[in-house]
Amino acid sequence: MSAYSIKDLERLSGIKAHTIRIWEKRYSLFEPSRTGTNRRLYSDEDLRKIINVGLLTRHGIKISHISRLTGTELDEKAAFLGRENSFTENHIDSLVIAMIDLNEDEVNDIIMKSVMNTGFEETFENKVFPFLRKIGILWQTGSVNPAQEHFITNILRKRIIIATDSLPRSRGETLKRVLLFLPDSELHDLGLLYYSYLVKKNGNEMIYLGQMMPLDSLDQLNMKWKPDIIVTG
Repeated sequence: MSAYSIKDLERLSGIKAHTIRIWEKRYSLFEPSRTGTNRRLYSDEDLRKIINVGLLTRHGIKISHISRLTGTELDEKAAFLGRENSFTENHIDSLVIAMIDLNEDEVNDIIMKSVMNTGFEETFENKVFPFLRKIGILWQTGSVNPAQEHFITNILRKRIIIATDSLPRSRGETLKRVLLFLPDSELHDLGLLYYSYLVKKNGNEMIYLGQMMPLDSLDQLNMKWKPDIIVTG
């Protein structure tokens, strides 16, 4: 189980830590555990709750009303607003909750509905990548469970690969030859993978080598294939 500080909750929900403390005291919204130094620690369930609370308050629902909802009622109202409303922030919140719950169907559902409504590029550039930036600091500090990180990353990788494979093959002469790779010190390739989608979509020929590529092994490939552009991280 993950453990979050009140600053983590602020960062992911957009609700100020001071406000969370007030709601906690006035409405018994949370019962966080405490460290030996009396620092609050919140659970996955607490994070889900504050994100849902934030979603409802953005839609004009008062905290005094929200505090009287059962956990199930809160989840249902938030899920409805997240799906029915086109606000980007709602989609990002829904992705965070689906990641916390390790709910693959929900992640795919959110992404595919957005793709159908706004297109693949709009979905990734304005929803998926802002979502990744939002939780990126938590990954770095270890607040997010590594299993959750791998879970969401692999789903997103699959979505990009499927979209790239579905693009038509270039007919005739291609614009450029593009070689894409990450050096052997880099593991996270979602950004590069998305760039490979754009490269292919724009009619270029590409070779995607992925992550952890030893630089000294590229000389022979460069001589044989002669790329016009090399993209790395």
